[in-house]
Amino acid sequence: PVTPEVALSFHTGDLNTYFSSLNVQPKWMSDSKGIIYSSLDPKHPEKMGIHILDSVTGKDQLISEGSDPRPSPDGARIAYMSGKEKGRQIWLMGADGKNPQPLTKNPSGLGGWAYDFVWAPDSKSIAYCTAASEDAKAIQRKAREAREKKHGSSVVVYGSARDLPPPAEIWIVDPGKKTERRIASYDT
Repeated sequence: PVTPEVALSFHTGDLNTYFSSLNVQPKWMSDSKGIIYSSLDPKHPEKMGIHILDSVTGKDQLISEGSDPRPSPDGARIAYMSGKEKGRQIWLMGADGKNPQPLTKNPSGLGGWAYDFVWAPDSKSIAYCTAASEDAKAIQRKAREAREKKHGSSVVVYGSARDLPPPAEIWIVDPGKKTERRIASYDT
C-alpha cells in the first residue's frame, strides 16, 4: 500500500526538499483512487508538472505542465495554474489531462499576496482571489488616504506603502458561459 510518506518521498531530493512541501498540495480525485498534485520537474526546475498518483499501485503519471491542480467536485475537470507573471492564469482540462484551455483572462495575471481559487460545489463555477489590478489599487489607495486624512490615525507604520500587501479582489468565472466578473475588492 502507498502511505503518505511513500507518496511524497520521491520528490524530497536535494533541490526539491523545500519546494515539495510548498508545491505538492495533494488532493483526492473524485474516484477516491487517484491523488493529484503538482511538483517541480527535477530536470527542469523552472517547470512545474501536474501528476496523478494511483493510491493502490503507486503508479505516477504526469498529465500536464502547470501547478496547483484542483479537481472539480463532479470529477469531470481539473482547474490549474499555468503561465508566468501577467500570463499566469487558471486553465481547465479534462480529468484525464486532455483538452487544456485557458479559463481566466485577468490582465494583471493571477498570484501575489492573496491568491487562491476554489470550485463551487456544483462544479459550474470557480471563485478566485488575486491582487487587485493597478486601476483598482489606485482607487483603493485614494480612498484609504482620504479616510486617514479625515479621521487621522494612531497607527505607526514603518517602511513604505510598497511594503504593505496590495489590495485584493474576488472574482467568479463560469467555464460554461465563459464569463468572468469581479464581485469584491478589499484591503489585505
